[in-house]
Amino acid sequence: MRKSRLSQYKQERLLELFIAGSTARIAAE
Repeated sequence: MRKSRLSQYKQERLLELFIAGSTARIAAE
């Protein structure tokens, strides 16, 4: 359970970073 929870947290974090990067890129353009 702990492993899956950590994976989910990591996935959410990655998704957040990805979205933030995309928005920053669009804003820069």
